[in-house]
Amino acid sequence: MIYLAAASWVLLVVRWFDAAATFRPAWLASVPPAVLALFCAVPLFVLIFQHRQAVSEPSRQSNQTLWLVLALTVLFRLPLVWQGAAGYVTPDGALSGIVALHVRDGIDHLVFVPHVPYSGSLKSHLTAPLAAVIDPARAFGLVSILFYAAFVAAVYRLARLAAPDRPWVSLAAGLYLAFAPAFVTRYSLSNDGNYVEVLALGTWALVLAAGWLESRDRPTVRSALGAGILLGLAFWSHILAAIPIATVGLALLIAARARFVMPAIAFTGGLVLGDLPALVWNAGNDWASFRYLMGEEKVGAVAAGPGVGGRAFAILSDQIPVLLGYDVGYSPGIDAVFRDLAWIAAGLVLLATVLAAARAARARNGALLVLLVLVAINLAVAALALPAIPGNARYLLFSMAAVPVFLAQALHERLRRFAMAALIAFGAVGSWPRRCPPSAPTRSGGASSMICRPRACGGATRTSTSPPRSTSSPRST
Repeated sequence: MIYLAAASWVLLVVRWFDAAATFRPAWLASVPPAVLALFCAVPLFVLIFQHRQAVSEPSRQSNQTLWLVLALTVLFRLPLVWQGAAGYVTPDGALSGIVALHVRDGIDHLVFVPHVPYSGSLKSHLTAPLAAVIDPARAFGLVSILFYAAFVAAVYRLARLAAPDRPWVSLAAGLYLAFAPAFVTRYSLSNDGNYVEVLALGTWALVLAAGWLESRDRPTVRSALGAGILLGLAFWSHILAAIPIATVGLALLIAARARFVMPAIAFTGGLVLGDLPALVWNAGNDWASFRYLMGEEKVGAVAAGPGVGGRAFAILSDQIPVLLGYDVGYSPGIDAVFRDLAWIAAGLVLLATVLAAARAARARNGALLVLLVLVAINLAVAALALPAIPGNARYLLFSMAAVPVFLAQALHERLRRFAMAALIAFGAVGSWPRRCPPSAPTRSGGASSMICRPRACGGATRTSTSPPRSTSSPRST
């Protein structure tokens, strides 16, 4: 059955995408893409159902708690995306909207956003059918919420693996992301940069990797293949999926030890399958995407900004507070409070990370180990290879798979729980939309694109929330 799904996926990629036209045999052109999609999807869903125990929660109560967390995650965001969807569509993100509209209207089937060979069209394709019945900006927001909910579920599962005897830890970690800091909430609603897809797909691959490290057996071929497919799809969505790919690949080598050959082959095969649309495009375009990995092309204006030391300082002094809740646009008094709270949160995260490292070393906990490796790789890549963008922490978003788990584990004892509750409340308050004065400055590409969104309780809305038809220059990451 897995071979049927894989073969159907390969044929679907060659049949559907314009970039694969040179590889498409004449007989395949007459096969409806829907038929190939059906032969791919049905076996895949059967396989997922058959192996659901590998990632499902161990108890009914835990499953109920997870569904509660997911319900709160979605319900908190629905008013935001329904009332103010256009406010979350940046000029860069509008390019993904154009790709979706072209798919919906049958104009073309692009693999990547135009001129950006590291930002794929996975979510654009998933949005296109929904955009046929509701406003496109709202459609993008709703699909983003579904990806984000999948990310929250994966982090909840990692928290259960990190503290299997303390269900409060997974609940607190899930609630922290349900009412996440303002920057994270906005990216959970935005198609800017495709980060939410990478968070969802990459973090579920981390769940599989954590299971490998917990088990004494080598990773199974099927689990390695599954992780590879998830990460291949993530890599098609955005090149920075290289961060979870490196993390999971390292976990695979550690878990398999000397018996790594078959799992490594399966993992690599999964990467190829998931990333197949991008590979087909690159085969006809001089492998342009991989020039970014080889350093021949730069992601963003790295050379124009500060050096490694300056970028590391910017991460510590600017991006981490933004990631953990600091947001501009408030009055001076509130701004000072938010800045102080963000720095308190940063201190707690540092302490929680140290405690997680100590516990991982003492208890050989696979979930904690894989999350610590993820954070280390994320910080190293951000400092060494990515530009420092003032007020924007998007390159650190991958570490949000670890931050809630570390915090919930460090703050689970008695009165410490009040500190965790305060962090969750801080995120909820900071994420709620507010009005800005007419003279409030805007910064394109900032933490929330600095666009003041309408209040969910009935503030002013645009007359149209459709992504503008733009032919703007290539977007940043």
